[in-house]
Parts: sequence; C-alpha cells; structure tokens
Amino acid sequence: MKPEIKDRINKINRGEVPEGYKKKGVNIIPVSWNEYRYKDIFKLANGVGLTQGDIVSGPYPVYGGNGVSGFHIKYNVEKGKIIIGRVGANCGSVYLTSEKAWVTDNALYIKEKLIEFDDKYMFYKLLFQKLNRYADRNAQPLISGTKIYEIKTYLPPIKEQQKIADILSTWDKAIELKEKLIEQKKEQKKGLMQRLLTGKIRWNDGSKLGSKEIKKRLEMISQGKVPEGYKKVKWFIIPWEWSFEKIGNIAEEVSITNKDNKEYTVLSCTKYDGLVDSLKYFGKQVFSENLTNYKVVKRNHFVYATNHIEEGSIGLQKLYDYGLVSPMYTVFKTKKEVDNDYLYFLLKTETYRRIFETMMSASVDRRGSLRWKDFSTIQIPLPPLYEQQKIAEIILTSEKEIEVLEKELEALKQQKKGLMQLLLTGKVRVKC
Repeated sequence: MKPEIKDRINKINRGEVPEGYKKKGVNIIPVSWNEYRYKDIFKLANGVGLTQGDIVSGPYPVYGGNGVSGFHIKYNVEKGKIIIGRVGANCGSVYLTSEKAWVTDNALYIKEKLIEFDDKYMFYKLLFQKLNRYADRNAQPLISGTKIYEIKTYLPPIKEQQKIADILSTWDKAIELKEKLIEQKKEQKKGLMQRLLTGKIRWNDGSKLGSKEIKKRLEMISQGKVPEGYKKVKWFIIPWEWSFEKIGNIAEEVSITNKDNKEYTVLSCTKYDGLVDSLKYFGKQVFSENLTNYKVVKRNHFVYATNHIEEGSIGLQKLYDYGLVSPMYTVFKTKKEVDNDYLYFLLKTETYRRIFETMMSASVDRRGSLRWKDFSTIQIPLPPLYEQQKIAEIILTSEKEIEVLEKELEALKQQKKGLMQLLLTGKVRVKC
C-alpha cells in the first residue's frame, strides 16, 4: 500500500478530514459520495408464499430466509435481483440471483430502483451493513422493509460503484474456485480412503494405478469377483495376507473416571471432525459443571458417542496428553501392534458408519446405543503393520493438503473482508 494511502487511512481513523473528503455525522467520506437513506434508493417487495408441495423439481431456485431451499416450476424475479432474508436465523442475509428465481414470503427483494446504482455494488453494500443488526428481537429475529428504508448509507458515482463491484467480484471468484478445489480434494480423499483401507488399491501401486492390471482388479471386486491374491470375507474382498479381526482382539475398553476432579480440557465427539475442544468448538459450555464422573481420555485413545455412533461420531484423541469426555461416551485403546491413524480412518468411512447403523437398529438396547460389548465384535480388515502405516501416511498427506487449502481460503476471505472495509467506506479509492 502506498504511503499516501496509509496516511489517509490513519487520518480518517483519527477523525481528521483529508483533502478531497468531507465529514457527514460520524463518518468521513469522499466529497463525490452522497448520503442517502435506502428509501430514497429503492423499493422493496415481499416474496410470495409457497406451500411445501409447491416446491418441486422445477428449474428455478427458491429463495427464502435461509437462501436456496428447493426448486419451483415458476419464477417471480429475474436474474440479478437482490434478495434479503427477513425472518429467522438468517434474518438480514443478502443474496444476488444468478438466474431467474422464486422468492418466498420469508424474504424481500428490490423491486424498483429510485436512483441509478450498480446491482453488484448494492449487494456488497447491503452485505457490509449487516442488516441483522436492525432486526426486531421477539420470538425470532425479524426485519421489515420499513426498518431497512431508514438506514443511512453513502454511494459513490456509478462508475466507481462498478469498479468496486468488479474488484470484490474478483475476490469472490477466487474464493469460489478455492472452495471448489477443496471439495474436489475432499472427494478424492474419500475415494482414496475407501479403496486403500479395503485393499482395492495398494499403497505401492503407485504409477501402476492407471494400468490394465489395476483396472481389472477394481472391476472384478466391484462385480463381487475375487482377483488373484485376494480373498472374500464378510463385507469385503481383501488381499490374502490381510487378516479380518474383531475389534475386541486388537483393542480394549478404557473407563477411568475423573474422580480427582482434574482440570483437563473437555472434548466433544463430532461427525466430521472427530474429537474437538468442546468450549472452542461450540463457543459456549455445553458440558456439566461437575466433571468428577467424566471419563479421562489419554492421548492416542479412541472415543465414540455410544448413542450416536451411527452418525460417524468417533474420534482419536491427538489434542492433549489428557482430556475429558462425557460419561455417555465409550473410550477404548489398541492393545496390539495397530496403527491408530489407520484404524481411525477405517472407522470413519461411510462403510463403517452404515455397519454401526445396522448394528444399532438390530440392538435389543431400547436406548439405541452401541455399547463396547457389541462394538468389539465388529470385524475390520487389517493389513500388516507396515502397510497400515503407509496407508495412514498417504491419507494424512491428503489431509494436510486440504488443511493448507482451507488456510488459504480463510486468508482470501479475510483479505476480501479488509477490502470491503476500505473500498465501501471510501478510505481507499479506485481509478475509474
């Protein structure tokens, strides 16, 4: 950033008015920008209600208070309309339609322009103003068109609006591309896990992955046939040198209560992220005040939600030397030469989530739980230790790639947020 721009920003932050700027109330804005209330800029209209049966597999997305919530055979707004969620959890959310759409009565949309403005710029401006701050707080948040109309704003000349919108759109495109890349990497990791952890592909197949030999092997297994060097077990076709072990043969339950009331971090078990710091993850305390009956879980011990494991709620404790979990969880550790990461990745697959679900539905336990006695009877494909380690290493590398991309995505979002703050307040100007 140029020194003169830094100097201008510092002056404005101190409440001083730089050359080419003016003071309007508590704000300092460029002299060419004008003050308005939204009632002078546009007219809003309510969307039209739909019954659930109206939302069918039509071509037009349905926008309500929560964004897109289905598709309809008709539309009531054109492409490029700004929609504002008016009620519920996403009250004050802002959308810009990329195609014709239906807007429900849980949202408002800009029906008419009273002055000239760029639609994309106005989308970013409304987004920046955090409209939910102006909502009524009753049984649920609600914002009316009347409230929006009274909000003050400042608009630059139309060409400057367009330039600002173009710059922010560029960042949005970069964010979108990064998000798509992350999703692709996650899908690749998912497929990689499913194949590696069941031996459909081997860790040392390497450059042979595209070969006829590998394709034939995968095709045979998908047809339920057993390729040379493989064998059929209960749920899988696995390499002949792999064993098919009961979990109880390689692991044992651990039940140590926090009777001394140690101040260890309380952990929660989640569907997607495994074990997490409960307080940080939920942003509030969701666990008991009295932790003496909570279970101690050591580093490299496993935890699963006894009553919710069918959702995939299982984790490997790698955060702390000691943590605490709810007494409603089951804790176990491996007792043989087993790679913990390999076992964790295996138990997090969709295949095993379905196995847990099947066992819970067949359980005589009316509380719908999967206790250690039954969990320990589940069988798993188990390669030699060195192959377990190689498989885990490949998956961990894939995870690290995703983590790097997610950090880059967060950096892009923060950069865009900073740009919006500078461009939409006029602290930084654009050349038109």
